Amino acid sequence: MSWVTDAFAVLFRHAEDRLTLDELDELSSLAGVAGEEAQNLSHICEGLAGLVIADGGSEGAGAGNFQAAASVADLLSHLAHSLDVISGMIDAGQAAQRRAQVLRDPEVPE
Repeated sequence: MSWVTDAFAVLFRHAEDRLTLDELDELSSLAGVAGEEAQNLSHICEGLAGLVIADGGSEGAGAGNFQAAASVADLLSHLAHSLDVISGMIDAGQAAQRRAQVLRDPEVPE
């Protein structure tokens, strides 16, 4: 876990008893939205991979932004943060789904 995922969990724990079913249903959609975000991130990474390969060619100096170590480090740090946010969205969405299920059917164990 990291700080973003932990923040999502803390916020949900403090709010879950006050959320209505409509609000829980809305938060439940985070799990699906996270899947879309992961797919978008995948497409971006594919495009970046193409840029890096093109810049690594032997025909002259590259034109891309990922030739210096600092640029690559910044990119990878941002990708890691994005994946952390996606993970937090999934966790919060699933927690909301579980809570909504308990409210709809009191026989479901918490």
